[in-house]
Amino acid sequence: MACPLSAVTDSPQIPDSISASELSALLNGGSQLPLSSVLPSLNFGGLVGGVCDLQFAINQLICSSNGVNIVQVLCAAIHLVNELDSSMLAQLHNLEQRLPPYDQADEQDAQLLKRYIGQNRRGLQGSLMHLESVMTVLMPTFAQERVSLLRQRGQVNGDLPTFRSRLLISDELLSDLEIARQAVTDYLHHDEDPS
Repeated sequence: MACPLSAVTDSPQIPDSISASELSALLNGGSQLPLSSVLPSLNFGGLVGGVCDLQFAINQLICSSNGVNIVQVLCAAIHLVNELDSSMLAQLHNLEQRLPPYDQADEQDAQLLKRYIGQNRRGLQGSLMHLESVMTVLMPTFAQERVSLLRQRGQVNGDLPTFRSRLLISDELLSDLEIARQAVTDYLHHDEDPS
């Protein structure tokens, strides 16, 4: 069971798990994502881009950095599976509304596609549940180590949104991206219930 970050003190509560939906909500917030001017805008070719374009770009980022840790890879995997599920949901909507490319499909083909998309979405939900269970195992130790590092740097005291921002996104990355901490804190703290 997750222990929410309900207060920030010298020893804040550390979440013992974070669900895929919680990560998705945090990282796909309602407020505008702060964009780095350092990262180039890449052309992935839209609907007809190369199959491995995104994966190739991710490999480039990893290989040209000082590496990543397993929790970062897991968090990115959860994000990508959520993105895939959102894409399939959008396709299902287009199919139900008979929007392109489904506007020419006959009723039998439309029903077949609807079942196929539904089956794949259920499979994705199973994958997310598995990734969540792995995150549940890894997150407590990782979070404790991260909080210990933040404590050594004197960055634990403060309000909950800033603490969460520091827990999830490092100063080192923000420095390289030339993005201000407050912009990320605002993005992650979007329309949360203040109670």
